[in-house]
Amino acid sequence: MLAVACPGGDDWPMWRHDAQRSGATSMALPAQLQLLWSRERPPLKPAWPDQLDRMAFDAGYEPVVAGRLLYLGSSHDDSMTAYDTETGEEQWRYTADGPIRFAPVVSDGLLFFVCDDGCLYALDAASGALRWKHRGFPSERKVLGNTRLISPWPARGGPVVADGRVYFAAGIWPFMGVTVQALDAATGRLVWINDEQGFTFMLQPHNSPAFAGIAPQGYLALCGDRLTVPGGRSVPAGFDRATGRMLYYKLAEFGKSGNAYVQTMGDCFFNSGYAFSAKDGERVDKVGLGDGLPVLEPRAAYFIDKGKLTALRIDPTALRETEKKILDAKPGARQTVRLLQMSASERWSVDAKDQTLHLKAGPRLYLGARDRVIALDVPEAESARPTLSWQGDVKGTPFGMVAADGKLFVVTLEGGLYGFGGKKVPPVRHAPAASLAPAADTWTAKARAILEKTGVRDGYAVCFGIAQGRLLEELARQSNLHLVALDADAKKVEGVRRYLAGQGLYGSRVAALAEPSEIELPPYLAGLVVTEDIGAAGVSGGARFAQRVFGVLRPYGGVACLETPGAAKDALAQAVTTP
Repeated sequence: MLAVACPGGDDWPMWRHDAQRSGATSMALPAQLQLLWSRERPPLKPAWPDQLDRMAFDAGYEPVVAGRLLYLGSSHDDSMTAYDTETGEEQWRYTADGPIRFAPVVSDGLLFFVCDDGCLYALDAASGALRWKHRGFPSERKVLGNTRLISPWPARGGPVVADGRVYFAAGIWPFMGVTVQALDAATGRLVWINDEQGFTFMLQPHNSPAFAGIAPQGYLALCGDRLTVPGGRSVPAGFDRATGRMLYYKLAEFGKSGNAYVQTMGDCFFNSGYAFSAKDGERVDKVGLGDGLPVLEPRAAYFIDKGKLTALRIDPTALRETEKKILDAKPGARQTVRLLQMSASERWSVDAKDQTLHLKAGPRLYLGARDRVIALDVPEAESARPTLSWQGDVKGTPFGMVAADGKLFVVTLEGGLYGFGGKKVPPVRHAPAASLAPAADTWTAKARAILEKTGVRDGYAVCFGIAQGRLLEELARQSNLHLVALDADAKKVEGVRRYLAGQGLYGSRVAALAEPSEIELPPYLAGLVVTEDIGAAGVSGGARFAQRVFGVLRPYGGVACLETPGAAKDALAQAVTTP
């Protein structure tokens, strides 16, 4: 099997630290930590709020750290932001074309992340400049997903990087097509693609055959020469890292008993508390690692189950096959079944009620509880139990933790971001930027007139052609509309994004997209169509512009309210009335 290199130094460059998603680093933090700085970000809305026990990958922020920069993606405002680890000061911000629901990966000066627009992005890690972008499917079609305009093939296979390649997956509905891909990390050149697994004729959990396949949702992981792809609520699938060929996907055998998290260790991968052979996907007998995510080290596993924190001696490099007799087998039936086993024994177990395990840094485990962060010293002696080393205060429920740069970083479900370090300094609180409504102007009156004249105050509105974003802002402030703006000028779009983000409106209420000629909007999406810049809207296109307007406008109750002077008005009227 191929060896997968682990990150060195003081970095935490990907979710759960490494390509195996172990949650462990050899770097030790100071025994006593002090709060250095804190920030408040808007809380996130997960894609699957009714499946948080199995698919909570985007319920909170998931940071990574490389050098002196902490990187944080957001599904609230579609941003990827870099902060200084020492001070918490923002260094740069990049806005993608859709919600970012997974942690990025930092490797060789590049930062990679996937987005609900179906793309894999590669940014310069130091400056945030776009290096390259790869679309998971050859289409700019859009649909509504979680109240946002996204790709029908959102990229929700969180990326993993190793040996100069970045792996990711796009598409979550097998019948619409899914892809698992490997790209050259430096250039974005496609190495291989597997786009054949969404329509496999296979047994379903009810043991009837049908066309189906893996629905990639979760962070991909590596296990030697295997790429392990989580399937949301089903067990993960195994792919050959070199060629992309699917090796196994045991949907019928294990049904919907999985979750969106996969970790690897030795010859095994772990999912939903169980261990599986990475070679063939068979479940390992009698090895349970609790309901949450374990922390994995060579020959050791730490996990919480039923309020108990347990340390397990484990050897996943030497799986053995045995046979078990079936006591109630019918006459003539097979009397034995194949079982896969590994060496595992408990080292110690202590109370951890209402706590969650997050990571191990050096000799300490770090756990979270309501309004608290807890550090436990792990003893070297086999018979000894862990002891409390340190406690810190946060506001809310810890969702994720990262140990890097000699510091501990904590994010809460409520949107808090905290940096703890060994220095005793007055902590800096970065208060959220105040969002004050601007003074009333012509845009304020224009938005009010549009809303009063059309009576459309809810649902979705599309704006063809933008200026400074003021009409978008006023429509959002004066109504309950979700607005989508399109303009061919990418620089103008970026400026509007930054302005509206500063007003706290971008993403959740207003989104702006460039290159509208390539974008296929959902039919009958909008109850209202407007324009901020009639010249940029494309009204001069006549019939073509009219087709775009009426293609996106609801046939019953939809209204287009366009300020069109002179010749533009006549051209549009002719396009609408001509058979």
